[in-house]
This record gives sequence, C-alpha cells and structure tokens, in this order.
Amino acid sequence: MLTDDRSRNAVAVAERFANSEATGSELHSALAAARDAARGAGVAGAAARDAALAAAWDAAGDAAWAAAWAAARAGWAAARAAAAVAGVAGAAAGAAAWDAAGDAQVRELRRLVPNPFL
Repeated sequence: MLTDDRSRNAVAVAERFANSEATGSELHSALAAARDAARGAGVAGAAARDAALAAAWDAAGDAAWAAAWAAARAGWAAARAAAAVAGVAGAAAGAAAWDAAGDAQVRELRRLVPNPFL
C-alpha cells in the first residue's frame, strides 16, 4: 500500500503516460518525487531502527547489570554464611581442644600427685 501522496501520484502519472495522457517530463517529475518520498521513508525507517536498537541495547545492559548485582549479592551472602559456619566450627573445635587439654592436665596432675584418700 502506498501511503505517501507523491508515490500515489507517480502511479497515476504512469497510468496516464501509458494511456498517452501524460508527457515524459511529467512522468520523470512524478518519479523523482516518488523517489524523494522513498528516501524520506528510508531515513525515517533508519531512525526508527536506530532508536529500537538503542532501546534494545539499553534494556540488555540494564538486564546484565541487574544479573551481575544479583550474582554479587548471592556471592557475598554465600561468603558470609561460610564465614559464620567456619566461626561456629572454629568455636566448637576450640571448645573441644580446651576440654581435651583440661582432661590431660587432670590426668597429669593425678599422676604427679596421687590421691591421699585411696
């Protein structure tokens, strides 16, 4: 479908030329006007294409940043959880070592100083 009047006029002039009702210069002028209309549509189409491309790049960039931040937050959360687990494990190991050292000291003290009530 032709939406530009210059293109429609070119078709009408071509039909009139085919019926010997228009001159070659009229046909040439109508063709030049239709060509200008097509170029204008091409420029508008290119501008629309460029705008759509820019919008798509912006959306993709925003999505990439959102994904990167989500991954970073998840990584930090995992690191904090691992540190908490390590802290609990370290505390448990420290308590076990403390108890073992205390037991060893009691045994050594009993070896060095026998119970006088036995």
